[in-house]
Amino acid sequence: MISIGLIYARLINIRYAVILVVLVIVSRDAHADSTQIMRLAFAGENNQQLQSQWQAYGFGDIAHTDYSLVADSGGVVLKARSEDSASGLIHHIRFNPYEYPYISWRWKMLKAPAKSDARAKSTDDYALRLYINFDFDIDKLPFDEQFAARLYQKLKGEKAPLASLNYIWENNLSKETVIASPYTERVQMLVLQNRYSEEGVWNFEQRNIVDDYVKAFGEPPADVISIAVMTDSDNTQGSSLAYYGDIVLSKTAR
Repeated sequence: MISIGLIYARLINIRYAVILVVLVIVSRDAHADSTQIMRLAFAGENNQQLQSQWQAYGFGDIAHTDYSLVADSGGVVLKARSEDSASGLIHHIRFNPYEYPYISWRWKMLKAPAKSDARAKSTDDYALRLYINFDFDIDKLPFDEQFAARLYQKLKGEKAPLASLNYIWENNLSKETVIASPYTERVQMLVLQNRYSEEGVWNFEQRNIVDDYVKAFGEPPADVISIAVMTDSDNTQGSSLAYYGDIVLSKTAR
């Protein structure tokens, strides 16, 4: 995956430290406290290309998921098609989740990786996944992980990514299940939809970021530093197809 991030990942033996390397960058969009909502739209003004704030990230020689804009249900949404591939889109934004505790979006699953299962590295693929990534105090880590994180910071010149809450569409687990990534407990995943959810229709989601973080990590969150989406199928050598609608951050429930 991203080569410099492998240093940290190998030191603590986790894959998703690599994913989060690009997620830790501080955004220039720190204007959160002046508005009631912030919309993270995928489409640019002409609806022909992605907003420039959404940046692609990939993992070395692994094939990239194809992301494009399509018309659907009277609007323009993000289409994600994965064929034995893995890559995502990241929006760097820093805000206090106590000021903007609500995140809402809609997503539609058209095809899930057939062998997807969150409980194993070899099946860790999802048609739909949304990341919320948080700042984190290195001093709270065990000593060996502190050493790895500080070495990463010295080599990279920025903090190591250490806390991520993922919302996923998962085949096998019950809704509202919280499960650690098979690669690291610093990534906690919360199942919102599963194999019993209806495919091919839009599902609207609204979550309280603070409540979900406390549920997953057992402590209050620091600032959010980025939000990302990823559709993948590389671990299972399968395929997936899904749509994402715009993401909205708000001070009150919508």
